[in-house]
Amino acid sequence: MLHTALSLPAAFVVNIVLARVLGPAGFGRLAYLTAVMSIATLIVSAGISSGLIQFGSKAHARGDRGRVQALLSRSQGFRVLWAAPLLTLIVVLLGEGRPALLVGAVVFGVWVPAAVGGATACLTIENRTAAGAKLAIVMNVVTQAAVLLSLYSMGTPDGVWLTRLVVSGMAPLLAIPIIAPIYRRAVLRIRAPWRLPREFWRYALPAGASGVVAGLALDRTEVILLEQLSTAQQVGMYALAFGLAGHAFAPAQSLLTPLVPAVSGLREVDGEAVGRAFLRVLRTSSTIIGAIIAVGAPVLAILVPVIYGAEYTAASNLVFVLTATAGLTVVTFPMISFVSSRLRGMSVLRLNLLALGAMGALALLTVPVLGAWGAVLAKASVGLVRFGWLLLTEKESFETPTRASLRASSPMWLGMAAAVASYLGTTLVALGPGLQALIALPVSVLTFAIGLWVSRTGLTPADAGIVSSIGPKAVRRVTTPLARCLAWAR
Repeated sequence: MLHTALSLPAAFVVNIVLARVLGPAGFGRLAYLTAVMSIATLIVSAGISSGLIQFGSKAHARGDRGRVQALLSRSQGFRVLWAAPLLTLIVVLLGEGRPALLVGAVVFGVWVPAAVGGATACLTIENRTAAGAKLAIVMNVVTQAAVLLSLYSMGTPDGVWLTRLVVSGMAPLLAIPIIAPIYRRAVLRIRAPWRLPREFWRYALPAGASGVVAGLALDRTEVILLEQLSTAQQVGMYALAFGLAGHAFAPAQSLLTPLVPAVSGLREVDGEAVGRAFLRVLRTSSTIIGAIIAVGAPVLAILVPVIYGAEYTAASNLVFVLTATAGLTVVTFPMISFVSSRLRGMSVLRLNLLALGAMGALALLTVPVLGAWGAVLAKASVGLVRFGWLLLTEKESFETPTRASLRASSPMWLGMAAAVASYLGTTLVALGPGLQALIALPVSVLTFAIGLWVSRTGLTPADAGIVSSIGPKAVRRVTTPLARCLAWAR
């Protein structure tokens, strides 16, 4: 959470600078390159990281250090022998820029992470995600500074993209001294990947295919369709809206990384506690997401032309709808961690295929006609399909009745209702965007609070007590009153 609090404002400001300097067309090009590379990475990784974290977390929880070492070394072999050569080809084909920068992107953005990428996964396996977050804080500062330097020295989206690859690839190197010495040796030792256990591949391959499908459904894949079927202006508008929605939900998503090994280990050592843990996770994530939607969707949408400039005014309504509906997708991430902890890779794959099918059909039908609006509608369908399907089909993974799950998720729906009421009410008033945002903020908070009170939902006092008991004193001074505010309706 501290990493999010520090990195989010920096990323937000840098995004504003990128959008203003590159313009809608250049900003769209950057989004296109980022989306293609992200999808390509998922494809060539074949679920190796997901399998490593799931099997490694379980083995570490049992105290089986030798198994963790073998998994680390053999996954390194897979990255070096398979993933790195393919990603090198993609970077060379996509990138347009200075040859020296292109070579640097290949070396530090592809081969270095391939050779030592298990170090960052090892922090998750060891349940030391706090150390990983500290590393991410450092890397975020360096990355944002490098992006600004490349923007003003080269002024091209390709230059910014290649610079990001170079800097982000350094993170695994910095993680090596942090991990346990017994695992450090395994990370630096590359062994044949084909000797990974059969059960590992039975989970990893479907999980990898699911990751590819999820990436197509969840990432800003629509910019690729917009690039082909619409205009560069529409690509830039959608990229801006997608990026703002992502910034808004970063606090909620920061809970996911430590949750994955925690749920996996919990199911291994105390299966009876899984149902209670699921409801607590769903209540907490839905309450945070609901608060973000209620406040973030109307305020961010109103302020788009003020922050990014008049040329992005058309993106205001896109930002509102995408932020208001993105919560449905975000809340499914912690839910899927409970499904994955049962090693149900095929189930997750079916879920993502269903979501991708809905998104693809809507996008193909609407993007040629509606442009960015078609992309927004397609993305909204992903969250609705994933959330509904998980509730209907994964009761055994959650170990809780569907009715209880729906009640635990109700703060998210209340946040959507509060956002719509606030946005419609304030934008109808003939005032400047600054005054409209000032009015929208208290209206959103009050409407959301009334909704929690009437429905008697939100965090329970026990949830608030848990939140108040963790973290250093400086953090608890902030989280304790916040948790009590979100639990007051109970």
